Formats: sequence, structure tokens, C-alpha cells
Amino acid sequence: MRALPLILALLIAFPLLGTLALLPFNQGVWWDEAVYLGLANGLAQGRYSLDPVFPADSFRPPLLPLLLLPFRADPLLARLATLGTALLAIAATALLAERIKKGAQPGPRGSWTQASEPASGWSRGTGGHVALWAAALLATASSFVFFSSKAFSEPLFIALAALSILAVHQAAPLAGRGRSSSRLFRPAGRCRPGFRWGEGSLWLFLAGLLAGFAVLTRYFGLLLLLAELLLLLRWRWNPLPWIAGAGLLLIPWIILTAPVYGLPSGAIGANL
Repeated sequence: MRALPLILALLIAFPLLGTLALLPFNQGVWWDEAVYLGLANGLAQGRYSLDPVFPADSFRPPLLPLLLLPFRADPLLARLATLGTALLAIAATALLAERIKKGAQPGPRGSWTQASEPASGWSRGTGGHVALWAAALLATASSFVFFSSKAFSEPLFIALAALSILAVHQAAPLAGRGRSSSRLFRPAGRCRPGFRWGEGSLWLFLAGLLAGFAVLTRYFGLLLLLAELLLLLRWRWNPLPWIAGAGLLLIPWIILTAPVYGLPSGAIGANL
């Protein structure tokens, strides 16, 4: 069906353009928007809370308030910034779907190789336009449309989670799989002839970094951390670059908030 790409593109564009057109007429702010904008205003005054007496907020991670800092005085600009993160989420989802369609397939001796053709029937059933289908399904989801029209954290979280998973998938042809269950912490990259040590390490570091950003957007991103770590251990990749990326963001946040909440895990533990 030659018109299918155009139809899918229109499905993606319509809710985004509709949201953009209606934003100026959206009066008032939702409770969560008021909290995020209030936290951004608190950051400008040197604290992370709505209450000047209490130094930190326990329920909302700091990344979105940091991003909203330049727009804290204008809810419309804050919502436009959120709509920008929604565009990023749609693009990241499309990229991830396309990457999975092309796929890294298990190769000989536990290695991973790039597939020349999509092997799955579902990718052929979409007319070959997997990325457009994935983007359209996300862009037209009613909850996503709603979250994209407010200064909420969900679109940013989806973008970061998709990019983190994409980085793990990018490492797949490079990192390979180990053969011995007793050597979980092996170099990321012993899968192809002429392969240099550590070629997958940068992608794994980036995946951990993006997963850390996701946690600092919404604390249930800890589930993403757990899933990726278990996946790396299951595949017997070297997880140290991934751990370094995630720890680079999460360890300082835990150290900063641990004294406030009296918990070793800081604000993160206060939400568990």
C-alpha cells in the first residue's frame, strides 16, 4: 500500500499539531504542573522543595524541574518544552523499532551479528514501515497526548527509556556473549574476528547514563535499571561500563539526599 507511509505520518502529525494549536487556550495548571514549576522556582532560590523550611522534595526527581528552570514563570513555555520532549520520545521510539526490526541476530559461538533482512513476520506485516507504526501508536495514544500537553515528566521518561534501550541494542553486535557462567565481568567485545576490546563499552556506558537520567525523571525508572542489568548479566556482557554510566548520575543524588531523609538510598529510597 503506497499511501501507508503518508497515512502513518498524518497520524503522527495530527495529535502533535493539534496539541500545539490548543496550548495557548489551555488555561490554569494541573496540580503536578504547579508542583514541577514550583520546584523549578525553588531550584532558582537554592532549594529543592515547595516549602522554604524543608530543603528537598521526596516524591519528584529533579531532572524535569531542572529542564523547566528557564520556563518556570510561564506555564505555556513549560508545556512547549514538554511537547519538545514528546517529539523526542516519538523519534526515539521510531529509532528503537527500526533498530529492532533490522536486528542483531545471534551468531555462531555465542556472538551477535547484524541481520541482513528482517526475520520476523510482524515486521513484514507492517508493510516494512515498523518505525512509522511504532511512532504512530505512541503519538496517538490518548494518555500520551494528554501528558504531552502538560508540563509532565512522562514524555521525557519515555524518550530516555527508549534511548537507553536503543543504546543497549546498539552494543549487541559489538559486545557479544561470554561462554562461561563463571566469568560475568568479561571485556565487552569478544564476538567477531578482528574485534577490538571494548568497542561495545561506550554504548553500554551511554545506556547506563540514559537509564540514570530516566530514574532522575521518574523513580520507577529503577525497574528499567534492574531489567537492563539482569539482561547484561544474562548475556554475560561486561556490565561495568553500564554501571559507571548509571552511577555517575545516581550516586551523587543519593549522597546529596541521604542526610535529608536519613536513608542510605536518599530520596530514591524514600519513594520505595
